[in-house]
Amino acid sequence: EIYTLSLHDALPISYLDGKKMQEGSTNEMLFQVDYMIPYLSQDHTLKPGDLCSCGTVISFNEKAFDNADLRSYDGKVLESYIEHIGTMKNHIKAI
Repeated sequence: EIYTLSLHDALPISYLDGKKMQEGSTNEMLFQVDYMIPYLSQDHTLKPGDLCSCGTVISFNEKAFDNADLRSYDGKVLESYIEHIGTMKNHIKAI
């Protein structure tokens, strides 16, 4: 089945060690995707498969991070999922 993804209605969800930390819609982002891609490509050649990490949606769960010692995230796994695209998994390493 072919699915047409709308840049304005994609649903990113983020998990930290399996705990949902963020869920929202790309239409909640401060800078819309159709603004960011042309802006980024002014200085960088974007190629198929490139990822643009562009922050968070308004529904970001900042309470979960209040007064957090970022070193405590060492060894945790951050999963970023976008409906109809897939999941990116990052293993956090404190340096």
